[in-house]
Amino acid sequence: MDVQIWPTTVPSASIQQFALVSPIRILGISDEKFKSKAIQAMLKLPGRTIIDITKRIYDNQINEKSVRSIGSCIDIGSKKGLDADLVYNMMKTLQPF
Repeated sequence: MDVQIWPTTVPSASIQQFALVSPIRILGISDEKFKSKAIQAMLKLPGRTIIDITKRIYDNQINEKSVRSIGSCIDIGSKKGLDADLVYNMMKTLQPF
């Protein structure tokens, strides 16, 4: 496969699994493209943000430097009354950074 496009979180298990087959390169968005009207409009949508995907975040990734892309904010909630320590430990486990 020459190109794969995945709307996913970073890091992503599906991308890591793909990288196990052969070396991958993550393509980012150039600074010039981030200035375009289309991307500026997209970034104004609720939950959109700019993310940096670090070099070698995945095994077998061949990027020599970080790349920038568009990300999305994701919220996680719990039911009222759930033990605060349990919620804290769940969030701590999910936090990838």
